[in-house]
Amino acid sequence: MKMWEDLWYGPVPAARASWLVRVTLLLLAFDACLLMLPHGGHYGAAGFNVAHFTWLDALQPHPSPGLYVALMLAVSVTALVQALAGPSRVLMCVLLLLYTYGWAMSVLDSYQHHYLLSLALLLFVFLVGAREGEDGPRWGFKLFGANLALVYAFAVVAKLEPAWLSGATLRVVGGRLGGWLAEAGIPAAGLWRPLAIATLFLEVLIAAAYWASLSSGAPGARPGASRLGSVAWLAALLLHGGIALQGLNIGWFSAYALAFASAFFLPRSWVQRLGAALSRLAWPIYRGAGTASAAVRAGQAVLGAGSLTAVGLLLELPGAAAGLGTCALALLGGVVLLEGRGRSPEASKLARAALLSAAVLLAAIAVSPARYDYYRFVGADLRSRGDLAAALEAYRQAARFARDPSHAQARIDELQSALSRQAADPWH
Repeated sequence: MKMWEDLWYGPVPAARASWLVRVTLLLLAFDACLLMLPHGGHYGAAGFNVAHFTWLDALQPHPSPGLYVALMLAVSVTALVQALAGPSRVLMCVLLLLYTYGWAMSVLDSYQHHYLLSLALLLFVFLVGAREGEDGPRWGFKLFGANLALVYAFAVVAKLEPAWLSGATLRVVGGRLGGWLAEAGIPAAGLWRPLAIATLFLEVLIAAAYWASLSSGAPGARPGASRLGSVAWLAALLLHGGIALQGLNIGWFSAYALAFASAFFLPRSWVQRLGAALSRLAWPIYRGAGTASAAVRAGQAVLGAGSLTAVGLLLELPGAAAGLGTCALALLGGVVLLEGRGRSPEASKLARAALLSAAVLLAAIAVSPARYDYYRFVGADLRSRGDLAAALEAYRQAARFARDPSHAQARIDELQSALSRQAADPWH
């Protein structure tokens, strides 16, 4: 029993838990607004939808692009505010509900790691309750490590089939690697099987390291656990770095996996330095938060709420104004609640974090192809369903946000020609 208690309730370095939570939140904030949001135009298309759970279809309103975009922007802001100002249990619960509903509302979102992220957010709710900056029992951290060990273990089991062991599967999905090898004059035919088997060994190593990490902070931990962790981090870098270079359509899973591996496997001193560097990025939020006057705090809250609302209007996406406007109202309500409880420094940090989040969100979406992708995806869907006039309008919107509008313009010219032919020959 003592060994079992040490396994789950042994001390966990605060730096590791803090890094795990904050970096996951940071990745999630940008994942939601840059990768997930552009697919919002597909939601509710042709009045059809299938949720991940049958009971959800019976309860939820019919998904729409506006609802999905509003949700993703709310997820992004809620995650970014906590990554910058520090997580809170209430906001983590809100984020868990928003994010989980965001992927669960439709099987259009088929990224399997979104289930894992919802589990992570659930466990983060309990991690937030631990004393900040103090080492101590954090069963949520250890339970998440156990789940990651299971993820890699099942990945190994799934690869024990002949199709993988022979290298046939890797040959199909590794087209980019095959091209690089061909350019280098290296025959790839004999490499697929060794690479497939090497992948198995990497995943076995990572799974074992996650399980070993559960006892690495407990009394009597094995001396070799830290060395195994260092080797496992290099294995994770090799495995997930290779997946990212392949350009496989698995979202940002590789980035999340490397963030998790860093929290569990890197030397503690490295994690502390990385955490300190991340905290320095958010210094405007903390500086003078405890000495600001009531008038200054009120001004910060109004400015933060106004900035979120303005960003919602500037983005020119359906649901953006409603989503960020709701975040602005929630911010004002949260500041008033904190002030009423005598927690003025937290109120000031929340308002400042919202202001900084609004600026970061606007900049990230402005420099990314998120809005261009949103409208071109809508245009392609409408075009495939024969609604040429609506597709033309979507591509015109896409051209406004494109770095190189030539692709969108080619579609615009094509649709204009098709509409002209329809007008000249309505019976065609």
